[in-house]
Amino acid sequence: ENEGYTGPIVADGDNGSIRFANAALHLRGISDVALRHAKNREFQDAIDVYNTLLRSCQTSSGPMLGLVGQLIASTLHNLSVLHIWNKEYDQALPFCRECLRIKTELIGDSIEAVVSYIVGW
Repeated sequence: ENEGYTGPIVADGDNGSIRFANAALHLRGISDVALRHAKNREFQDAIDVYNTLLRSCQTSSGPMLGLVGQLIASTLHNLSVLHIWNKEYDQALPFCRECLRIKTELIGDSIEAVVSYIVGW
């Protein structure tokens, strides 16, 4: 599932799930693995990588605003896109909604803040 990723992976209890240790530090390597799967149309493998990244972010001790919040929002966005590409529209929608909720929390709901965030002003 995370073949090609060389950073630390941590087992998360008895249910067999894993997470990335220090995900923010290893984000480039994690993203490279997910993107490689997506480019090869291995959508489920890419979804697995992003789900692992999401689990890693949600167990982070950092504040939900700032880097961790942005990372979670980006991961949710990527998961929604992958589900759409995989024609799993019902599974994509919750990721889209949660991504939008977090981004609104991060940048506020004023139109100026939203435009600034999108355009990069």
